[in-house]
Amino acid sequence: MAKLPSIKPVLINKSSVALKVTVPGTTTRRFKNLDIKVTADFWDAKNSIVKRKHPNANAFNTEIIKAVTEMEQAFESDNRAGIIFTVAHIEKRIHFDYFDPTADFCAFCNEQIGLSDYKHDTRRSYYSEVSKMQQFQSIISFHDINYSWLQRYENYMRTTLNNGPNTVWKSFKFMNTMLNRAMKVGGLIKVNPFSSYNRGNYKQGIPLYLEWSEVQKLHNTVTGDDLSGRNKLVGYYTLLSYYTGLRFGDAVNFKYAEQVIEDKSGKRIILYATKNGEIVSIKFNSYIEEVVEYIKDKPITITNQEFNDILKIVGAAAGLKKSISSHTARHSFAMRCAELGISIERTQKLMGHIQRQSTEIYYRVKNTSLDEEMKKWE
Repeated sequence: MAKLPSIKPVLINKSSVALKVTVPGTTTRRFKNLDIKVTADFWDAKNSIVKRKHPNANAFNTEIIKAVTEMEQAFESDNRAGIIFTVAHIEKRIHFDYFDPTADFCAFCNEQIGLSDYKHDTRRSYYSEVSKMQQFQSIISFHDINYSWLQRYENYMRTTLNNGPNTVWKSFKFMNTMLNRAMKVGGLIKVNPFSSYNRGNYKQGIPLYLEWSEVQKLHNTVTGDDLSGRNKLVGYYTLLSYYTGLRFGDAVNFKYAEQVIEDKSGKRIILYATKNGEIVSIKFNSYIEEVVEYIKDKPITITNQEFNDILKIVGAAAGLKKSISSHTARHSFAMRCAELGISIERTQKLMGHIQRQSTEIYYRVKNTSLDEEMKKWE
């Protein structure tokens, strides 16, 4: 005979009695709400019954015992029929209303991150968000997360961690995504607390970028004799992003044999952007030719953080005063396109942006037509 699911009456959300059903051989639990409303003061957790001092104790306890007995009989019948007690079967059998309201939200997040097909850097970023929540509160149940909790967490991010508005917005965006997923997978929560909480808006700042003269200083340092080994290789992959606008993930995963084609017009890079699946097609120019010739047989395996750490060394060697990162290269490419008078529509295609507004920010900073108008003052 197979082991049957265990059944125990419990108080959930400090107000409702439910049957907690544990899947055999696991710690997975599902809850069946009995629609019996009592407060914690009237609940005997040790004996799993309503305390006698409650005016409806006898009626409620009779109902609880009946529900437990009926569920035990149902499981015994399933067992005789040779049915395996999977999570899916138990959910169907008990018509469950809740998962575990005391379940660990961070554990759920880590599980979902692991199950999803995220890119390495995205996965790493999401795990960092979980770690940040755990620094604020080591164990966070779904029941903990309400309007007041979100206020305290936002205050912690702003005052203790000195996170800016956009960083706070990104952290809440991640939480909102996970809470929505918790609703979809079967009812970990009934209402997303963000439905009544203002997460704010992402505010696009002026992107950090290098002027063309600074890019050339970097180019001369990387292609010269000042760098060697991994520092030099990171420098070349950075130049690949500067001259093509490729995102970090696409640049470091560049594969010459698969992503470079040659036709009557010459060589070009063609790939699907890993972030959004957009096709990116970039024709070679002399700068790209020089960079690709160096890296085509030199693949690199590196995290974004490691890349940026080395890039600071490369930038210092080039005499750059700006603290550059891998994404600075992509910003600089877009700024150069705007500076050269390339249309927004064409720059959008070169960068693989889905939305036009993602490209427009660069043209607000580098607007050659407005620069010409200002010359009329001279």
